[in-house]
Amino acid sequence: MPDTDRSRTPRNQYVDAEHIGVDHVGLDVCRYDPVTQILDENHVRIRTEGIVFSPIRLRLAHPPEFDLMARIAGLRLRERWGCWEHEPYTATSRRHVSVYERPSSPHPSGYRRAA
Repeated sequence: MPDTDRSRTPRNQYVDAEHIGVDHVGLDVCRYDPVTQILDENHVRIRTEGIVFSPIRLRLAHPPEFDLMARIAGLRLRERWGCWEHEPYTATSRRHVSVYERPSSPHPSGYRRAA
């Protein structure tokens, strides 16, 4: 997973050599726009047979934004970890695993009928 803290990189972009071999090279090329929160990433494979691009575009969101979307959907945060191994989520965590649940309600839709 790319390091999405682009504030430390010139012009919010980088090129990282993921693999260097005798007959091929793999590069991770990223550009992040902090205004739109869009991360454009391309895994580039350079081989003697040619070059292969595998681009993806992601809109990054932070946990408070996920929490708001969950609340709007009628969910609440049950737990959050800093990784799949259930390490604590802290201000320095680079990723998160958030588990949401639907609050228990006497009516399946979550609403009571007026009497």
